[in-house]
Amino acid sequence: MERTSYYDVSIAQVSFWASTTIQVSALLLIGVLTLLGVRFDHQTLFSFGIAPVCFLGLLYNFLFYGRLAKSRPVVAGYFCSFFVYIEILIFIYSQGGFQSNYFALWPILLIVSGMFGIVGVMSSLLLSLSYFGVEALAKGSAAVFAPDNMQLVIAVLVGGIFAYFIAMRQTQLLRAVGIAKNLSGELSSAQNKERLMLTAIADAVVGVDTIGRVILFNTAAEQISGWDAKSAQGIYYNNIFKLKDNHDKDISPATDPFLHAMKSGRYLRTDDFYMLNKNNEKISFSISIAPTYDSNHASTGAVAVFHDISEQKAVQRERNEFVSTASHEMRTPVAAIEGFLSMATNPQLATIDDRAKSFIEKAHQSSLHLGRLFQDLLSVTKIEDKHLNEKRQIFNINDLVKQICTEMEVIAAKKKLKLSAAYTQANGSKEKVLAPIVNVEADPERLREVISNLIDNAIKYTPQGQIDVQVISNENFVTVSVKDTGMGISIEDQKHLFEKFYRANNSMTREIGGTGLGLFIARNLIEHYGGRIWVESRPGQGATFSFSLPIKKQT
Repeated sequence: MERTSYYDVSIAQVSFWASTTIQVSALLLIGVLTLLGVRFDHQTLFSFGIAPVCFLGLLYNFLFYGRLAKSRPVVAGYFCSFFVYIEILIFIYSQGGFQSNYFALWPILLIVSGMFGIVGVMSSLLLSLSYFGVEALAKGSAAVFAPDNMQLVIAVLVGGIFAYFIAMRQTQLLRAVGIAKNLSGELSSAQNKERLMLTAIADAVVGVDTIGRVILFNTAAEQISGWDAKSAQGIYYNNIFKLKDNHDKDISPATDPFLHAMKSGRYLRTDDFYMLNKNNEKISFSISIAPTYDSNHASTGAVAVFHDISEQKAVQRERNEFVSTASHEMRTPVAAIEGFLSMATNPQLATIDDRAKSFIEKAHQSSLHLGRLFQDLLSVTKIEDKHLNEKRQIFNINDLVKQICTEMEVIAAKKKLKLSAAYTQANGSKEKVLAPIVNVEADPERLREVISNLIDNAIKYTPQGQIDVQVISNENFVTVSVKDTGMGISIEDQKHLFEKFYRANNSMTREIGGTGLGLFIARNLIEHYGGRIWVESRPGQGATFSFSLPIKKQT
């Protein structure tokens, strides 16, 4: 509907301006010729025939055309053309009709009418037939179609045919222009909406091409960086933002988040970077980056949203500092309480009745739990602040697992659970080598914290059965798995297990208690050492927690 409307309006406007120009020119010409005393055949018909029609045509154009064109543009254009053709017919007729030297104007006029579209052609052909009818009535049909006039008649027919083809071509052209205009309007509208949306976004939005040059830069990006969008176009984005990691190092191709997102083809979100603004103030960002593609799914770059989290980071640092200080200060009195309660239950150091002993043992367990809580809180704050104070070294992970399993067999035995461990290594022939040496590079105490936590959880959530710890290594990675025969974990809970403070909501977890920090700490430590951790479980069928680490090969 819109394309047809545009075509009709275009034809009507062409008819309006052409007819107005011709009619004003005709009136001026008549006036000039009259003043100059130039005489034409049938002067009265020439002057007093054309002039009134011109006045009527102009009257229609300026008073009625605009109103009619709003609802019926085709009809409005038709009347514009109609007055022009009447004027030209009167001129030719006044100069002798077929015998006039001006009759050759009529075939030319027919051809020109094709520029007005089908409306102009139909109008001119209709008036041609009317003219032939008037000539036939005045002079007889034999005189009109006499051999001397047939060339003129044929010229009119040929002019009409040419006019038709020109009109069709004009129609196609104007329709194509209409389509292009609609598409251009839609594109312009989409671009305006996109520009408004980008301007309204409070976060900095930056788009880059495949080599990191800026192609999109919104208002928020201008305010944060101090660059205007025009100046930023074509500049490498890191020359504008100058990102640094949490270790105060400039980003490199290996750590560039944009390159990482484009190479992996995946959405990336990170808060491991910050920048110094034009006032040399540190601004921390949460950066969300998505790769972009063309219609052939070829990479075209990436788009990133920079969300300022400086205030959140500052609050988090203050909170972590408070928790760290409080936890550190509380560990000393809690350790003392734990020691005195342990001494109180020792028959060689103190004598108490069974009832009091029961109370003291419960208090001792609570103090141990409180000590673990403080330890977990300290670990979390150190992880989030990137200050683990670790002591990395290369060691045999099998020795560490053996030691931990030996220590925790006593705890498992108290619940009548069997704790077993197996250590195997697969070689190229798929044979298994027992008790291999598998070296990893990490802090043994931190890794002990992870393995102990997984085994302790397995013991706590397994009412009966056994717990199997297995270490399997290949050429590049070692995998440690802790499998239990406990209650299992639902699919929904598995999605959130490694989040901070998350605990599955069921009767056993409520009875056992806990902070929901152990698995969060384990995930962060394993990922810190270049590995990954996961869980496999079904409700009622136990659970298997596993993590893998890269093997440190001897050089």
